[in-house]
This record gives sequence, C-alpha cells and structure tokens, in this order.
Amino acid sequence: MNRLVLLLFCCGSLASCKISLPANARPALVVNLNEQSQHELKQVISKALNERNVTLAKQVFVDSHRLLIQRKTIMGPDGLPIQTRVDEEPIIFELYKAGDSCYIKRVDNQSNEVYLIQSIECRPR
Repeated sequence: MNRLVLLLFCCGSLASCKISLPANARPALVVNLNEQSQHELKQVISKALNERNVTLAKQVFVDSHRLLIQRKTIMGPDGLPIQTRVDEEPIIFELYKAGDSCYIKRVDNQSNEVYLIQSIECRPR
C-alpha cells in the first residue's frame, strides 16, 4: 500500500510518469494548447530524449497525432546546408486518449515508452 501511495505521489509531482498505454487508447489531437500544456509537452519529450533540448512547433499535436523530431540542419554563412545527408532516423511520438487522460507514446524505438500528460485536453482523432 505504501508503495502505491509513493508511486502516485511521484507521478503527481512530476510533469509525467512512464506507464503503459491503456488497451482502449485511440490516436488523439490536442483541443486547447496553451503555454502550460506546451511547456509540459516540451518537458516530457525532453525527458524521453535523455534531457536533450527540443524545439516544438506552436501547433504540436493540433493537426496530427504524430510528432517527428529530426536533427536541425546546420546552415553555412551563405545560407546553404553544410551537410545535406540525413544519417539518423526521425524520433516519433504519438498522442493518444484513453478515458479522460492523454498520453504520449514514443514509437520509433522498441521500448514503446508511454507518458501521461496531465495539463492538456485532447480528443480522439
């Protein structure tokens, strides 16, 4: 019982908590994206990427339930890309809704990490 209380406290005190995606989860879109929810999304995705700094579009998960993250192209002083070859696959996250909760799932690796997002409202796609 004490472990359950501690787990619930930890999940509630963090921006997210790694969990399993419920069986009834469906792809979803964000209904009302505000500064707080944008900040939480950035925190969760940064955490999922081992604290790498990420830049998210202002309309993330509004038009699509998928988010693809790629390394930024380095531009030369002439405005042209220094290296045009992309040598790594994009990192993919998807937004899901199950019951009243919204989840982000990382789908580009075999771990299928899932994070509960507490500050956004989403609807099935």
